[in-house]
Amino acid sequence: INGCYSSLQIDDTTHIFNHWDSLTQTDKSQTFHNKSEVGEWSLSFESTSDNALKITFSGKTNQSVRKLVLSPLVIPSLNCEQLVTNGRGSGGCAIYQLPHSETQRFESFFFLVARQLQTYLHMNFPMVQEHPGNFSGQITESSIQEITVKTTVEFAEKDKLYTCNPVELRTGDNGLSMMDAWAVSQSNSIEFEKQPAGWNSWDYYRWTITEDELLTNAEFIKNDPVLSRYIRRITIDDGWQYCYGEWSANSLFPSGMESVAKRLKKMGFSPGLWMAPTVFEPHSRIAQLDTDLLVMGESGFPFLAYSCMKRVGFVLDPTRARARQWLYDLYHKYKQIGFEYFKVDFVGHILKARRFHDNTVPRSKLMEMITDPIRKAVGDAHILGCFYHDGPNLYADSMRITSDVHAHWMSAMQNAVSIAIRFAQHNRLWINDPDFALARSTDTSDDPDLNRLRPSLIFIEPDDLDTISPYGHDRAAGLSSMNFEEAKTLLSLVLISGGPVNLSDKLPLLNERGLDLLRRAVAAEQGEAGIPLDLFYSARPAIWLQKLTEGFRILLINWDNDERYFNFDLNRLSLENSDNDIYIHENIPWLKSIKLHKPFTCVQHKAKNFWTSEDLSVKSNRIETLIPAHGCLLAELMPSN
Repeated sequence: INGCYSSLQIDDTTHIFNHWDSLTQTDKSQTFHNKSEVGEWSLSFESTSDNALKITFSGKTNQSVRKLVLSPLVIPSLNCEQLVTNGRGSGGCAIYQLPHSETQRFESFFFLVARQLQTYLHMNFPMVQEHPGNFSGQITESSIQEITVKTTVEFAEKDKLYTCNPVELRTGDNGLSMMDAWAVSQSNSIEFEKQPAGWNSWDYYRWTITEDELLTNAEFIKNDPVLSRYIRRITIDDGWQYCYGEWSANSLFPSGMESVAKRLKKMGFSPGLWMAPTVFEPHSRIAQLDTDLLVMGESGFPFLAYSCMKRVGFVLDPTRARARQWLYDLYHKYKQIGFEYFKVDFVGHILKARRFHDNTVPRSKLMEMITDPIRKAVGDAHILGCFYHDGPNLYADSMRITSDVHAHWMSAMQNAVSIAIRFAQHNRLWINDPDFALARSTDTSDDPDLNRLRPSLIFIEPDDLDTISPYGHDRAAGLSSMNFEEAKTLLSLVLISGGPVNLSDKLPLLNERGLDLLRRAVAAEQGEAGIPLDLFYSARPAIWLQKLTEGFRILLINWDNDERYFNFDLNRLSLENSDNDIYIHENIPWLKSIKLHKPFTCVQHKAKNFWTSEDLSVKSNRIETLIPAHGCLLAELMPSN
């Protein structure tokens, strides 16, 4: 890495630090100092105990400024073959392979990893931040340009000391182990409890869910000999309320939410409830009458900071005590009437705000101001966080790690990347929630209305000549287009994540093939988070390894549009017991020294196909199989002894 520099952005002006006035140093650190017309600044380099380079940038401005961006490190150019980036909200993770066909901007939060040949560069921030930090740059055909590490401070005050989030750089020969070590370093050592399987109303019903349909699915689960043994939670998602901002039952839930919660409990289920507590649609009463509770734009007036699926809304300002009390009262009410699980959604839209009642509150503290009253109100109820990733287990028990999952192939392809990149965060920072486990398709459902719901019609503009989105999705189509093989792959990704299995199909109309898939999924052992073994050598991971209590699972996915022959040599996974851990040794670099837990030692294996229970032929410790297009093999392997 050559030609690096530091920079400071004050409002719209960027200052590059090419000269430093003085230097102080110790055996393990060096600090450079600069005093100029833009203030007093220091840049520090420190060697950590694990041989990382830690960089911090701090100082004071000689005037109050609207925006201050501290960039301790700008890398003009970096040659690499693969770049892995982490999203901030649910989903948003990406894998870039070079050479790249077109110039593209990227942004990453908390960490990024680059691979060049057999060497990895891992750059990271701490999860807990005062002011938000990120990595950004531009991918060109042959290299990464202008990688900028930055921390952004809003409404910086004159002569106040500001320090960027410390950034650490490490190099090594195993990117997976480096990701794992970072997650361990950010963990607060909480013991996470495995979550039961559940059912959620959203993906099939969306805004059409009714009290009757909800209870029909609950009754079906209760009467099913397998589903009834494993599904313990029923969650009412978006569609039960009058509108965003007025969280009372609409006419589709005539008995009211307290009655519904009681009926679900009587059936033996734990009732869950979805809310977007910081969003207020324009016709809600607060948006009409209490605009002082809303975040503001640069004009000083509220603006529509929320937008999703063409639905818009204002956003609550948590820097006001009355707004925080409103959040507490809302969740306390629903906890008191019997709800035990809360899906808290869309709070990340707070970061789109420009101004607050109290602009001195650091932006990374806003999430805490929202979720702290919610946590106090619900007590020990389980919180699933959606569209925010700020801090390990401080604000939620589980975290949605993917974007919305739907019953089509593109959804599986997109979300596999986020499941892979966030594998090390599971049971370290929170419980990884992979969103929905879906089985419905033309092969697995007898539903005449399978694709009657077409939610993407809202994206068709008056002058559009066709209905195909830039991502290749037909906006005039329904969301249930996957076939049987694709359904198995989607469900296998949910299982390999190690997270909970939450169904979201109309269960009474699934045929036996569909029900068999879901019964197997909910009854499966929750293993540890599956490791994407080829994360740094593929555009989309196809080889996964997951530790079980006894044995392990291997998932092989055929992302191609044609059938593909897999020849997987288990001898390449030489499992050895060493210091109470398992290390996977390989003659290629990406399988070297990956640490797993709960050791066992085996040379020969017996294997079965998870989805069919058929024994797999393992000859000379080798699995050979033909996998259809978009299909997979989920194999469970046990020691032969």
